[in-house]
Amino acid sequence: MIFRRSLVSELANTAGAVFTVIFSIVLTIGLVRILGMAAGGRIDSGTVVEMVVYQALVNLAPLLAVSLFIAVLMTLTRSWLDSEMVVWFSSGGISLVSWIRPVLRFSIPIILLIGVLSVVISPWARGQSDMTREVYAQRDDVERLAPGRFTEISGGQQVFFIEEVSEDGTTVKNVFLTETSANKEMVVVAETGNILVNDQGDRYVVLHDGRRYEAPAGSREFKITDFETYSLRIDVKPEKAIQM
Repeated sequence: MIFRRSLVSELANTAGAVFTVIFSIVLTIGLVRILGMAAGGRIDSGTVVEMVVYQALVNLAPLLAVSLFIAVLMTLTRSWLDSEMVVWFSSGGISLVSWIRPVLRFSIPIILLIGVLSVVISPWARGQSDMTREVYAQRDDVERLAPGRFTEISGGQQVFFIEEVSEDGTTVKNVFLTETSANKEMVVVAETGNILVNDQGDRYVVLHDGRRYEAPAGSREFKITDFETYSLRIDVKPEKAIQM
């Protein structure tokens, strides 16, 4: 009885310590990656905590499995190195087979938990994470524009940077825009701009008092044009809605 209690207690303490260390490392790496995605405009900054929770649930099952394996390995290795096994063997009634039962007693509940996480929780969390990304990807590109951040729109062909947005979201200041296509490259800078919607629902960014640099793809000879007003259509309508 003392042997089993001491072994299970040591397995629990070792597994808890190993899981805490591994989970902290994986959680930190995931947080940094998700913050990078939010800074790059690939996910909504308001969903960072939600995405971290989903990522943690996805990684929970493999982390528990690794922690269980390392805990059993470290406990048995320490027992051999400290000659504890020799003491138990010489005390009578304790053989190598006797170690199997307490190890299984400790491992089976964790194995069942890993099974539930792998079959139910992790797929659900992965689906929620993918849905959150898809919903944000299908949001109106204009709604994704945020001050102080580079934002890709129109499938990555255009990159916007704006320094300031008005409270009603219709006026922007200090605009930087790059547009790349198969035939040309273009850079536009402007002091101010407006977001307009025509009768058909198409959205335009109308820039004021700026300059446009345009050159054929791969060329360094830019054509420079100063303008008072420059309109640019943004194709933002999603092809299909996300089924919630």
